[in-house]
Amino acid sequence: MDEATLVAFGGLLHDIGKFVQRANWDEKRDHEEWGYEFLYAFKDKNPLFEKLAMFARFHHRESLEKVSIEDVRMLNLLWIVYEADNLSSKERTGEKPQFGNPLLSIFSSIHLGKGDPKRYYYGLREYDPNTFFYPVEFANVNKRDYAKLLNGFRDEFMKIVERLDFNRMLSLLEKYTTFIPSVMSGEDEVSLYDHLKTTSAIALCLYHYHREELDRDVKERILDRKEFKYLLIGGDFSGIQDFIYTISSKGALKYLRARSAFLELLSEDVVEEIVRRLNLTRANVIYCGGGHFYILAPNTEKVKEELEKIAEAVNRWLFDKYHGKLYLALDYIELNGECFENLEINGKSIWKEIGRKLKIRKNRKFLEILRDCKVGKDYWKNICDVCGSPTDKPYFEDDLSVCKSCRELLNLGRYLPRMVVFVRWKHDKVLVDQYPAVTLPFSTFYGLYEHETISIEKMLEQFPKDAVVYVKNSFGLEDVYRGYVTIPYFLSDYAVRNENGEIKNFDELGKSAKGVEKIAVLKMDVDDLGRIFSEGLPKGRRTLSRYATLSRFMNHFFKNCIRLIAKRDGIFLDRKLPKIFEGDNERNVVVVYSGGDDLFIVGSWNDVFEIAFEIREAFGEYVGWNPNLTISAGFAIFDPKYPLYRMAKITSDRLENAKDEGKEISEDIKIKDRIMLFERSKPKEFKETHKQSYTWEEFKNIWNKYISNIYEIISENGESVGELKISRVILRKILETREKYIMNPKGLSWHISLIYYLSRANLIDILGDLAKRDVVKVRSGEPQDIYFIDAPLRIIDLAVRG
Repeated sequence: MDEATLVAFGGLLHDIGKFVQRANWDEKRDHEEWGYEFLYAFKDKNPLFEKLAMFARFHHRESLEKVSIEDVRMLNLLWIVYEADNLSSKERTGEKPQFGNPLLSIFSSIHLGKGDPKRYYYGLREYDPNTFFYPVEFANVNKRDYAKLLNGFRDEFMKIVERLDFNRMLSLLEKYTTFIPSVMSGEDEVSLYDHLKTTSAIALCLYHYHREELDRDVKERILDRKEFKYLLIGGDFSGIQDFIYTISSKGALKYLRARSAFLELLSEDVVEEIVRRLNLTRANVIYCGGGHFYILAPNTEKVKEELEKIAEAVNRWLFDKYHGKLYLALDYIELNGECFENLEINGKSIWKEIGRKLKIRKNRKFLEILRDCKVGKDYWKNICDVCGSPTDKPYFEDDLSVCKSCRELLNLGRYLPRMVVFVRWKHDKVLVDQYPAVTLPFSTFYGLYEHETISIEKMLEQFPKDAVVYVKNSFGLEDVYRGYVTIPYFLSDYAVRNENGEIKNFDELGKSAKGVEKIAVLKMDVDDLGRIFSEGLPKGRRTLSRYATLSRFMNHFFKNCIRLIAKRDGIFLDRKLPKIFEGDNERNVVVVYSGGDDLFIVGSWNDVFEIAFEIREAFGEYVGWNPNLTISAGFAIFDPKYPLYRMAKITSDRLENAKDEGKEISEDIKIKDRIMLFERSKPKEFKETHKQSYTWEEFKNIWNKYISNIYEIISENGESVGELKISRVILRKILETREKYIMNPKGLSWHISLIYYLSRANLIDILGDLAKRDVVKVRSGEPQDIYFIDAPLRIIDLAVRG
């Protein structure tokens, strides 16, 4: 093991004693001793553990000042991990540790001025990417829980000690230490895993920065926090929306999911290349998802030169392959140790600063490449039927003339639901012919999928041990992956299939719908995410470890929980949600993309409608109903033949409109938490109070108050169907009355008309509240119930058609 890897491991395992200590709390020994003893016990299996144990024993100033080590280089390495440990979290309070504190939810600490969050906690458990978890008001933690968790960890730890692999160790720690608080003095929302991971990242940066001077005592240089030793690297792919959605509708759904998966793999290819060229580890990757990534690196000229080379190589490849549709903005900001105090530089958020630099890059995209660009006269001779790009060699697939890239993506789309792993390796013509493959700037990703006659183990034998294996929705700790470099690859990959095992297309999704044969599109994203990251945590608690915990937990919801919600797998929501059909049958939806803080789902209109409310409810539970953490949505219903890019545009516009209609409580604070379902008429006089979108609670309240009296779900020939409990005539009269209200909200005409219609139909007892005219609301300009009833009625009208 080289010295850099030793430091990375030293940072990663320096606080392992906290885990052991809490499982043996009655024995009054500090965590440094426990950590040393735990690691030193493995020295006979691997001599490296003798040195690794030193990082656990000596990472606090008191012990380091007293230790007598002749090897000055090793002493410097210990000071490096000490400094990294201190910069990582800054959460130490100086209070005496007390046993039993559970991990405080990181979401309980987010405050944007929209309301006070409650304190919620997590019980002690393994982190399972295939489980929906949420914080609770009270969580008990005991020694037995710690002992059980430690036994599982030790058993798996022993399997990797002889042949240490950093990524496997990282995954093992994520599995077992995610719900362990980093400190036990007071409440703490920093996961021990994220503290270990960020300590390792900072330590490796410090090592590379000081590497040439470690043969002499450089303790004071290592502890100097004025010097700018670090780079925060930011990467942002622009053009993603147009790239994904601007394709023809022929075979669109296969291409749509494949293009979404391609963008994830593209980010991974670039991130892995940066990590390898800069001699970093995956611990240095602070975040990667949704076309964005952040990496912590040492501030050296060599690093800056490599970044320029990588950016140039990626963008030249993207320009040649995708003709300017995609661009990578890659830049960095310099940080010193003081910046880790509040993650600020010159009083400004480091996230805002890197965002500002990336925006400048985007405004100058392809500048150098365009200067040298020459287009031949036959450039537009052959055009791809799917993406509209020029191609010098068209291929014919499914009666379409496609470019090489779309051919690759079509093949990927066919096998994507069955994929188990992706293997990152060099381009190999033999392997490309055997497996679905995606060519990327620095490598080729090969998809290995479920097969009746060949096991994944057999497939992997065709790849060398230094290939990188991305294991889908798993930590990759299974024996089959032993010896390979493994990286967990979480993917919200739910997609309903037809009887041939293929993803249903738009026509099939329309025919699978209940009621009218239509499809729907849903876009959702977290409100004010930029502010959540730059301002959400209070000053004094804006540390790298906390942001690592925040981004990882947010990503878990969109990568993993959305998949579970779509599958109806282990998520039980107690509150009464809008529902138009009963049953727990297979949901007719396709998750095109979900990750980071947003999602895009298509499917049969009724299933998409219902899942929208389930996702919002699950998100609320997941963040402890913190009013500062909300999610908004755009929803739209279409004919299956409608152009895809128009579907995406309309739904995106509705999402933005829902956010824009949020309630302003101050100049820069707006409560959003809304969904827009239809274009709706509204009065000219009260535009500010009468919105086209609904708050989620507004819609749910109207639905639960009135729809059960208008519509019922019955069973017919074993199928769940919807049936009106009132006549269609009355349904139309209610909607006509709403239009009268729109014309004059202050008037009496709508009120008198609706009372008349409901009385004649003997419905005044069950729907009378709909005709109520609240005088207080008239004076304030607030909407009456009649204003909100149109969208629920349109939904049930679609449900009973067909």
